[in-house]
Amino acid sequence: MLRKIKNNKIVLLQFVLMLVLTTMPVWLYAQTPGFEEDETDVPFDGGLSLVIAAGVGYGLHKVRQSRARRQADDVSQADK
Repeated sequence: MLRKIKNNKIVLLQFVLMLVLTTMPVWLYAQTPGFEEDETDVPFDGGLSLVIAAGVGYGLHKVRQSRARRQADDVSQADK
């Protein structure tokens, strides 16, 4: 039962994350309508959110890798 609740929370978190990431470009326009016609709208983001997301993903990967390495070291020391 606990596993099912945990899986539902993960699915909900993934859904909310995808919803936020897909609607984020709409929120991040640097200029609002109402400027003169000769000016073009420029998005504020420019891919920076992708770079940040990649950095967060890489950081999580390194943290998990470090924990796994530390756990393997603890197990090998316990065997001695």
